[in-house]
Amino acid sequence: MMLSRVFLDIADPSFASALLVKLSEHGIKPVFFSINDTNFEISSNDLALIEMESVDKNFFSKIIKVRDRGSSIFILVDRLHKRVQKRATESGADLVFTKDSVIKNFKEIISFISEK
Repeated sequence: MMLSRVFLDIADPSFASALLVKLSEHGIKPVFFSINDTNFEISSNDLALIEMESVDKNFFSKIIKVRDRGSSIFILVDRLHKRVQKRATESGADLVFTKDSVIKNFKEIISFISEK
């Protein structure tokens, strides 16, 4: 699969800025969206990066709706917690990353997604 777009639902401005630099370096088109929006065009060649600001059951049900569109989903957190990781993957997220690890390992993450 060739990654065509990365959908971003990110509230942290400094992280978003650093991520946009990484996306630009790899020629990947960012698309800003909200997990709360039901009218976004996302496909199986896309990746959704969704920042988790708070843990609630509505957040996890929204992940399921994004998963149903066929895209890969990565949840971004400040700190990893086993319970959150388990719940996110049960809801359809492919992986849960810290925001720092996404920036540090961006090239490897994109390679992994592109080989999927």
